[in-house]
Amino acid sequence: MKSRIFMLMLLIATAFSGMLPAQNAREKQDPNDIREEQQYRLAQRYQRNSQFDYVIQILKPLLQKRPGDVRYYAALLDAYLKLKQFDNAFNLVDAQVSRYPENPRYIVDAGDVRYKSGDQAGARKIWSDLLKKESNDISVYTLLANAYIENRLYDETVVLYRDAIKKFPDKSFLVRSLA
Repeated sequence: MKSRIFMLMLLIATAFSGMLPAQNAREKQDPNDIREEQQYRLAQRYQRNSQFDYVIQILKPLLQKRPGDVRYYAALLDAYLKLKQFDNAFNLVDAQVSRYPENPRYIVDAGDVRYKSGDQAGARKIWSDLLKKESNDISVYTLLANAYIENRLYDETVVLYRDAIKKFPDKSFLVRSLA
């Protein structure tokens, strides 16, 4: 009984001691960063409520301020796609590809936007070209598999994972993903 009480007290003390540095860090944070984080949280609420016009109004300036912030980019792209604003989605993805040409995420997203806009052949070409170019990068397989699943391309996903398993036999997570 005493050991349980001791463990409980130790757990509580540890929890409270961990909160103090976090609280001090928040107090030292730049007010602009705090405001930006609040705006992002507001955009998330609008997104959960399917109010995508508001999401766009909030996130567009935030992404212009911090073009490398993937959270802003992903949420803004999602809002454009939900509203079927494919031209804006194309422009957003193209801007990110121009800024970060070595990041395959944006190329996968370019294919995703094409697929969702009805250009399945264009999407498949983008994805195929990326896979040929980056065939030794396991993250490309994972990004593509996620895009395939999101677009309900389940047969293509299975083929992709099988190819990845052949290419990277030591990566057991691929087998789990396929299962």
